[in-house]
Parts: sequence; C-alpha cells; structure tokens
Amino acid sequence: MMKKIVESFVHRPGVHCESSAIRDVFEYHGLRLSEEMVFGLDCTFGFIYWKQKSAIPPFHIGGKIRKFPNMLPKFLGVNVERKTTSSQKKAWQSIKEMLDTDVPVPIFADIYYLDYMNVPKEPWNHFGAHTIVLAGYDEEKGEAYVADTSFSGLQAISLESLADARNSKYKPFPPRNIYFNISVPAKTQPLSQAVKKALMETSKNMLNPPVRNFGIKGIRQLAADILNWPKLLDPKQLKLTLFLTYIDVEEAGTGGGNFRRLYSRFLKEASELISDKRLLKAGEKLNNSANAWSEIARSLMKASQVKNAEQIISKTHEKIIECANIEEEVFSSII
Repeated sequence: MMKKIVESFVHRPGVHCESSAIRDVFEYHGLRLSEEMVFGLDCTFGFIYWKQKSAIPPFHIGGKIRKFPNMLPKFLGVNVERKTTSSQKKAWQSIKEMLDTDVPVPIFADIYYLDYMNVPKEPWNHFGAHTIVLAGYDEEKGEAYVADTSFSGLQAISLESLADARNSKYKPFPPRNIYFNISVPAKTQPLSQAVKKALMETSKNMLNPPVRNFGIKGIRQLAADILNWPKLLDPKQLKLTLFLTYIDVEEAGTGGGNFRRLYSRFLKEASELISDKRLLKAGEKLNNSANAWSEIARSLMKASQVKNAEQIISKTHEKIIECANIEEEVFSSII
C-alpha cells in the first residue's frame, strides 16, 4: 500500500510519553486503562541519581528507573514483543506491514529529529527513549502519522526524519529501531491482583534499591552531593546542568514533580480499586513530595540564571531531604 491510517485508533493526550502511548494501544486492543494505571503497573517509577563525567550534563536526576516493558506484561498477562533491527529498510518495512493490517505500533524515537516537536538543535537535546505510536503513513507525500503524549490528534512527520529518529546513535538511550508488538488476550490477569504486585515491587525498589544511587538512598545521596556541584563544575557547566535538571524534573514528560504527581494519582486509583484507604493517604503524601520536587526544579532554574548560585542550591538541599523523608514514609506504609 502507498497510504494507510489504522482504523479506529484513538489518541487521547497524556502527560508521559510511554504510559500514554501504551494506554492508547491497549485501548485500541479493547483493554481500557488510565495512563496512571499503565504507569503504576509497569513499575518503572523510582529514583536514580546518575553521575558520568563525560555526559552532558554530568549529573542526571531521574524519576524513573526502567523503560517499558518492565513488570506490566507479567503482572497483567499481556504479550509484549520488543523487536529491533540494524537495517533502516527492514525497520520501516516491518512497521508498514503491521500498519497495513490495522495494528498501531509503539516505537522509540529520538526527539531531536521529530519535526513537529521543534526541539532546539543542541547536542544535549538527544533523547532516544521517547515513545510514540505509529498509526499511519502516506508514501506519496513521504509522511508518517504518529500519536505523541500531549499533542492532540496525529502528527505528521517526514519518513526521512522518522528514519533518523529511530536510527539515532546518541547515548545514553539510542532507540535502535526498536518497536513493540502488543497483543492483549481476551482475559487478562485480575487488575486488583496486578495492582497489589506492582505496589510491592515499586515499594521494594524505593526502600531497598540494588545500588545506593537508586531509590530513597539515591535521593539522600543527591541531597549531599548537590552542595558540591558549584565546586565540581565550571560556571558554564553548572548553568547548563541546573537548567537541564529543571527540564528533567519538571518538563520532560514527567507530568510535573519528577513523576511523583503521576504516581500519586495511580495510588489514588489503586486505593479505590482495592479499597485500601492507606493508599489514598500515601497518594496525598506523595503529591506533597511532587510539589516539593517542582519547587526544587524551579529553584535550580533560578540558580541557573544568577552568578552566585550556591545560596539557592544550598536551600534545595533541605527540600531534597524533605522529599526523601516523605517518600520513605509513603513506601513504608505500603509494604
């Protein structure tokens, strides 16, 4: 075929690329879940404080510890095949065949090359773990049509840009032409059971992480380390690191507050689903942590714009400890 749009595929705008994309595809296959539920069930939520001298920025804060698919397929009983190829021709052909049979396809793409996003062409703006859903194409026009997070409807992207976005080699998350084939059985695992397992898994990751830069330990490590950022970085590096940390925590598909706001809504929904009032309280507390993370992000943005940033950074140190204390309380109450 030269042209195809997947029939009956609907994109509803969301706040996080991965969970909104998977929610859209699940809904297409007849499994209707909220974005919050998809996010919570996959247990990718968490915390990482990542240090790498050669990276830009050299310090990275993340409110997620893994990428889809993580625990959701196992807990819910859906089948997710993760496929990849080094050939750009095969990468397009495989997806085209799925679209031709009315199957929407989630893929990883580097945001730098997505025309409709108008990302500033700076070397640190490569992010290849961005998840979008391919839902159609028109080869005569040289375009593909994708569903992407907060954008309404389908977005047009040139096939050339799409190929670049899928085949990007930029680290730390090169997309490697990865795409997913998702099939939903007529009967999935009971949602209440899946939710209980997901809550235990995420709480374990936060309270007893495998390494000390993850989970609550990682938040405390960040609190101690952030005071040294002005000594370890030259003014230009510091300015960029503070600005990009603001983006990572508040703007870059986190739903605000370093994914805490999104997960707090999952806790509220889980509370109603399994009739556990503890989860409602835990969700309210986690929302307080989300607000504190937003405040930290705004302070770091402000610090990036002044000459003497040390004073502002030292104030964020206390806020980060506050977040660690709240989140330790939240996840201890779940276990």
